[in-house]
Amino acid sequence: MMIKNDSELVNSTLSGGETAFTLLVQKYHKSIHAIVWRRIKDYHIAEEITQDVFLQAYNKLSTLKDPNKFGRWLYVITKQFCTKWLQLILDNGLTIENFMHYASCLSKRHILAFLEDNPDFQKVNFFGIPPIQDDWEKYKMAVVMDIIATEKEVREQDEQNHKDEVADSALKTALAHLKSCP
Repeated sequence: MMIKNDSELVNSTLSGGETAFTLLVQKYHKSIHAIVWRRIKDYHIAEEITQDVFLQAYNKLSTLKDPNKFGRWLYVITKQFCTKWLQLILDNGLTIENFMHYASCLSKRHILAFLEDNPDFQKVNFFGIPPIQDDWEKYKMAVVMDIIATEKEVREQDEQNHKDEVADSALKTALAHLKSCP
């Protein structure tokens, strides 16, 4: 007998069925990734978040009250992960006012995603990201925090440069005014 609906797949997974959850992932992966990609605007980070969504869904599957609502439940988890990612950026002062700053942040996250997929590179200094010591999750968080700190420094320097330009302009205006006075 072929298991077809979400309820049967959820119940089979909870009963120890080895392929049932894989079928759920195959069914929902594309749509979950698309939702994340639309919110985060980066394919590789969306892939990472999508994996995290399915991992959490698997780990929390026993808390799902109505197996018929697996798709809606998965959507809620997806929204939570997207919100968490965006909130992490905002809580640490990174704004997306300047797309180049955001693009820089994303490129570093691409490197992180690459490192996660290629454990052999995790043991060396790769594109300025130091080798992993112990815990991958702590390491990822440390790198993200470093990215955010770097972006804060860049933004602060941009703000200081702007202040300097305003001061220079005011000084030039004052000097020009003084020169024009008798």
